Amino acid sequence: MASAFANAVLSAMAQASCIEAKSVTSPHQLYGQLVMVGFTGSVISHRGVKQALLDIEEGYAGGLVFFGRNISNVKQIRALTDHLKPDTALFTPFLAIDEEGGKVERLTQRQGFAKHPSAAAIVSRGPKAAREIYASMAGDVAAAGFNFNLGPVVDLNLRKNNPVIGSLGRSFGSDPEVVAEYAQMFVEAHRKAGIATALKHFPGHGSSRTDSHKSVVNVTSDWREQELQPYRELIRDDMADAVMITHLVNHKRWSKDNLPATLSGEAVIILRQELDFDGVVLSDDLQMEAVAGDYSLASAIVRALDAGNDIVLIGNVLRHQPDVARFTVGVIENAVASGELNLARLEESFCRVIALKRTLAQRRQQR
Repeated sequence: MASAFANAVLSAMAQASCIEAKSVTSPHQLYGQLVMVGFTGSVISHRGVKQALLDIEEGYAGGLVFFGRNISNVKQIRALTDHLKPDTALFTPFLAIDEEGGKVERLTQRQGFAKHPSAAAIVSRGPKAAREIYASMAGDVAAAGFNFNLGPVVDLNLRKNNPVIGSLGRSFGSDPEVVAEYAQMFVEAHRKAGIATALKHFPGHGSSRTDSHKSVVNVTSDWREQELQPYRELIRDDMADAVMITHLVNHKRWSKDNLPATLSGEAVIILRQELDFDGVVLSDDLQMEAVAGDYSLASAIVRALDAGNDIVLIGNVLRHQPDVARFTVGVIENAVASGELNLARLEESFCRVIALKRTLAQRRQQR
């Protein structure tokens, strides 16, 4: 029975819209490309690193996200990222990091990297300085062996005391034009270094009063339509490799089903149809309390993919689970078998992910 279903999946993959689908020899290699997870360890002998390598080699994870626990110095992190891009993997993994500058910086001076200012501080220095700073940042990210930076932040600074954006200096400002201008400099610098980027936090976290890491964030009375404008401009100008959706509730705009944007198909419809984006959509960390407080991880994975996310991101920090990649793939397999998830829709996600990986390889060859 299981074998017959697997054969049906593989037969469907042979008809998928991207040629790479034909190289998939097991359903988990399809589902794994939709999974990005965090892991423990900073040296290749650590069991967490060994598990991450196996997950990449065997196709249970299409990407890894790194945190401070994985990084100690320049030489160490480059050795680790090189190790986690094995030639034996069917598809080169995304090796991702949150490197914004300012308060959100994984590559620090203490570890031997340059210190980069926050988005707010960069705007005060002007465009020329911004280009130089982001060229330096992208150089550090590339030197460390990463190929995906989970930025820039394109949230509008509409609430100065916002605990997760405004008060941390993570926004380029309240003017959508300025935000789009400086975000483009961030994206361009990383592209020149062969690194993909993700605009965040869709549909806009800058007007919120609370932090989605800690609780459900309802922006129904605060969110403004202008928060979509930076996305609209950057997508129009082909400056969006990927977009990260976050855990915001807005009962008037995208949460008529009472779901946060990450789990709401309505939010993805805004992105796909209103903003005409056909690139990779990835979820914010599904372990954040705004989701984890109300949904099990299995439920969140299924809901996020059903909503139209192409990649589910599980930081594996707030709640550590050593086998999280294989757990996630198992959840997806069961949901496809039961009909909760539509295989054809997951094939579309697979092809979007692979298309970005293909583009990324081309950029790196052109460097």
